[in-house]
Amino acid sequence: MKLVTAALIMTASLALAGSARADTITVENNYDSTFPYLGYYLTSWGILGPNSLSDVFDLTTQGFVVGVDEATGGTAIFDVTDYLNPGNRDRISIDLDSIQTEGGKVQDYTFATLDVGVLASINDDGTLDYTITATNGDFFVNDAILQVDLDPAPDPAPDAASTVALLGAVLVGLPIAARRCRIGQ
Repeated sequence: MKLVTAALIMTASLALAGSARADTITVENNYDSTFPYLGYYLTSWGILGPNSLSDVFDLTTQGFVVGVDEATGGTAIFDVTDYLNPGNRDRISIDLDSIQTEGGKVQDYTFATLDVGVLASINDDGTLDYTITATNGDFFVNDAILQVDLDPAPDPAPDAASTVALLGAVLVGLPIAARRCRIGQ
């Protein structure tokens, strides 16, 4: 009986050796530490600062594996603050085909039409380039966040080395367990 119990425990540990997979990956580019801790300053006039900000969301830094993971949806979120009234902050949430704002207090931003190839771009190399341009007035960009939903897939199998090591532990443990069973009879 003890021999069977030891074998079952080792088999269960083999089954649990795989790692869990995240269903959502989040990348954040935080700009609050620039320009007196208010964010990245953009102005449409281009005199006291730039009129655009270009950057990249790199999902590979958060575990996205190109060719294995597949982005199936997601949301890009941009937090902006009004230059003249720093208490006015808006969160712009961009989905595949809609733009929603919360509050609507900051008036100096607009968005171009989204490219339908956004998910294909993410799946190609695990990154997404973006540019924010001030077309009217001036404001601060505080945060840029990308949350990507991944295609649910089963947990990956354990790698070969850990499988062989655990199998070896079972094979070494079986004679010891058998000897203990014979001694206990």
